[in-house]
Amino acid sequence: MASSTPNISPSAQGLTQFQGFWIPSRIAPISSIISFQKYFQALDEDIIVASKPKAGTTWLKALVFTIVNRHSYTLSNTPLNFTNPHQLISHFEIKFYKENPNPDLSKIPSPRLFSTHLPYPMLADSIKLEDCFEMFCRGEESYGPFWDHALGFNNLKDLEINKTGKMPRSIIPSNKLFFRSGKVGDYVNHLSPTVVERLSNILKEKLSESSLTF
Repeated sequence: MASSTPNISPSAQGLTQFQGFWIPSRIAPISSIISFQKYFQALDEDIIVASKPKAGTTWLKALVFTIVNRHSYTLSNTPLNFTNPHQLISHFEIKFYKENPNPDLSKIPSPRLFSTHLPYPMLADSIKLEDCFEMFCRGEESYGPFWDHALGFNNLKDLEINKTGKMPRSIIPSNKLFFRSGKVGDYVNHLSPTVVERLSNILKEKLSESSLTF
């Protein structure tokens, strides 16, 4: 991948635009991303959990680790009982290539488990909803713009390997801090009609040529 000159957002502390995306560079330094792009060599057996923040990544990591290691652990002795899933499936940009620009990953047992995405830190009280909304509309968010991120994966939906899997529906845990209310349309209780209309128009424009709807 060709690198580009980082552009720091004047309105969002800690966000740096790099190769068309806004990166939380205080957590994922641009240098670690460049090192990852330059040195990482994927293996056919590698499993990479790739997602945006707050998209169920912690849960997905726990599921992936459990499936891959189902013959190695039981429910009573699985590391998930005492270890955060993020420690079991570490990030490229905030773990491996942040600690070492060219880490030796050859000793990791196959299939190697990796992830790429940063948990977004809690917003400071000084950042108002209106400011966050304006930033989102400009695409200034972790690994944003959102629509470009979503379309990149949506374009892979027709691959045969992505047509054969099924995801069972489960009851969402009662954890309102992480999942909020978990109700479709709850945004109307937090956003004004003007904000909702503008956001809807942006998504319609950006996703008009895809099958994605919101």
